[in-house]
Amino acid sequence: MDRIVVMPTPGGQLQIATVTVDETFTLWDSKTFATFDLGTTFSEARPTASYRYHINMANAWPLRIIGEMCVVKTGAVEPTLPMALTRRRCGGERPAAGLASIRPRTLPS
Repeated sequence: MDRIVVMPTPGGQLQIATVTVDETFTLWDSKTFATFDLGTTFSEARPTASYRYHINMANAWPLRIIGEMCVVKTGAVEPTLPMALTRRRCGGERPAAGLASIRPRTLPS
């Protein structure tokens, strides 16, 4: 025999997953002045990014009870924004200060 029960919740978010990965953001920028090639600037930031996912707590979550099993119907899984960026330590490099530590350098033409 099936039974449906409605479970009220006060709202908010239920965090259900976190994924942590090392990201690389790269920018190349070439400049010229009149006919002179001023070179190419390469910038790179390598922070650790944490992506979190949540379910918004609805006003009511329907529970379906089937024997000894309980099935809960929730809202959609959504990303928690913005993602979190943190500095990381890598080999012998100095720790970066997040995106503020982008170090431009000029590459030979």
